[in-house]
Amino acid sequence: MASILQIDQAARYCRWQLSNLSKDEAGATAIEYGMLAALAAAGVAGGFGVLPEILDSIFNMLAQGVSDSTAAANNG
Repeated sequence: MASILQIDQAARYCRWQLSNLSKDEAGATAIEYGMLAALAAAGVAGGFGVLPEILDSIFNMLAQGVSDSTAAANNG
């Protein structure tokens, strides 16, 4: 059977661990980095949704410019 001294020591140890846990910020930093990574991933995923439309527009403008230049060179 546990003595009162052992129970008291166990209670002090638990209080000490809880006070140290409340002061530890290493886990909070990891969570913050995780949240930043999730936000960056969401931004990249959103960017890939718009990227094909932007590239299509750019290539269409370039193709039109080459076509206009070729037509001007042939007519001139």
